[in-house]
Amino acid sequence: MKHNQAEALLIANINKRNLIVVGVVVLALAISGFWYYSGESHREILKSQTDRTQREVYLWARHFQGLPQVIGKYPIIRELLENPTKAKQDAANFFLLQLTDTLGVNFAYVFDDKGTVLAASNFYNELNFIDDDYSFRPYVLSAIKGDNGSFMAVGLKTGQRGFYFSAPVRENGAITGGVALKVNIDFLTTLKAEKNTDLLFLDEKNIVFHSTSGRFEQKALTSLSENDVAQLEYEKRFNGRDVSVVRDEALLNPGLSEGMPLKFGNQETFFTGYKLPIPGMSWSVMSISDYQYRITLVAKWAGVTMLLYTAIAGFLLVYKDRRRHNREITALNNSLEIRVQQLAANLTRKNEELELSLDHYKRTQKELENTQSELIQTAKLAVLGEMAAGINHELNQPLQALIAYSQNGKKFIERNKIDLAEKNLEEIALIATNMAETVAKFKVFSRRAKPDSRQVMVSEILDNVSAIIMPQLQKHKITYRIDNRADNQNLNCEPVMIGQVLVNLISNAAHALETSADGVITVSVTDSPAGTAITVKDNGPGISEEIRDNLFEPFFTTKEKGLGLGLTISRRIVESQNGTLTVQSAEPHGTAFTLSLPREQHGENT
Repeated sequence: MKHNQAEALLIANINKRNLIVVGVVVLALAISGFWYYSGESHREILKSQTDRTQREVYLWARHFQGLPQVIGKYPIIRELLENPTKAKQDAANFFLLQLTDTLGVNFAYVFDDKGTVLAASNFYNELNFIDDDYSFRPYVLSAIKGDNGSFMAVGLKTGQRGFYFSAPVRENGAITGGVALKVNIDFLTTLKAEKNTDLLFLDEKNIVFHSTSGRFEQKALTSLSENDVAQLEYEKRFNGRDVSVVRDEALLNPGLSEGMPLKFGNQETFFTGYKLPIPGMSWSVMSISDYQYRITLVAKWAGVTMLLYTAIAGFLLVYKDRRRHNREITALNNSLEIRVQQLAANLTRKNEELELSLDHYKRTQKELENTQSELIQTAKLAVLGEMAAGINHELNQPLQALIAYSQNGKKFIERNKIDLAEKNLEEIALIATNMAETVAKFKVFSRRAKPDSRQVMVSEILDNVSAIIMPQLQKHKITYRIDNRADNQNLNCEPVMIGQVLVNLISNAAHALETSADGVITVSVTDSPAGTAITVKDNGPGISEEIRDNLFEPFFTTKEKGLGLGLTISRRIVESQNGTLTVQSAEPHGTAFTLSLPREQHGENT
């Protein structure tokens, strides 16, 4: 009971206003907590990175720091400083060149107590240091004064940044000169900073000599006095390159620096940094990171928190609405059941109507197929009717020959000339066979048969068409040519239907040439990777563009007694074989119909 009361009280207080107030409180707490946590975490990263880098740089620099003093003890160096000669200089040059390869330094050179270079490892180069005066460089002055020196600067001749290490050379307690080594910053470029941080290497004036991102190079992190600027110019520490001050404070103490403002142009950005000096040298290493990273990180975490809170608040609102909707749904269910029953009854009635419509459609489709078949058959008979006179002539001549041969054979038998009678009988058999083949072709053409697609030679189709159409052409004295019989070309088609199309096209061409004295009909076959094209071309008067646009329309005809269905049915037959039937004007005059069939096709039943 208490549980139900508590739940009811909670649900009663769930509303958008209360949820927004709680959300603001949650957001404020999240931002405060994440800001504190990110600061602690980031400070630890900066400190750890600085400690590690300080040790690595110290060990690396220590390796080179004592080398100048060791080199200065070699007799070849001491003798050169005590009494410089050309021979001693040459010997010292080659000695220093060997040392650079052995010690892994870039340059090594010897200078006298005035700071003038007497021997150098780059003596062979036109930019060598020999006879150059480097007394203005602090590391040279330190050696002349009797101390070891270290310095970060840009090379005056090479223009490359590097570290310089020096040591004095003494003879009988007197300083005769010094030895210096230069090592480029290659080692520093191998040091990697943690994500969203930067590693800085500073000189004694807190000028950044190198940074892993390159963003802070030649930037002073403390203010520079006029003496500082004059000293930098005198020492040529950056070889004429400008140094910009990005922080106005005079000091940058070792350890943690938070909220450190740095100016880049007109923009001021706040940074957190951790600085440590490198023991025994005037250099420092510093890890630095701007506040933008922390702001972005806190914003992301706060966003995730608010998304989670929004999800919880949404769940509570949904839960409250669900309880209310449950009551409404119960009431709706009853009305829905009634509605579903009504819809089911309507659906049953619609299904029955659909079945009746489907039966009517099937009957109509069947009637359409029968009508189409009748039209095709009618077109065949119409063509045969047009060729009836030619067919009569084609069969009449062989019949007259049969009568003559049979009468002559009878006389030969009466005269007991059996050999001549047998020859007459052979001629009669040959003529009868030819007539039977001719009649068979007309029979195949005119009969009603189901479509039967198969592989057939193009030449076979052309031979059957020629046999059927030749009587009509001979009657009107029309020349008939086949340019290319394509004897080796196969088609996958329904040969009787394709033959019907060609007979119709040639018959139409013959009709167009009835009044021409020198009519010619040419059939040509062309083959391509896409398929085979059969073109029927005549040299008649041609067809106007207006008539050509309507040729394939049903019941459109230019003949006095035509039905206007021949070309319509022909195109339908060709399309049922996945082909095309097109018409164009022939040059110089006439008309050409092209029947194109794909190399591999599957015709539909027509």
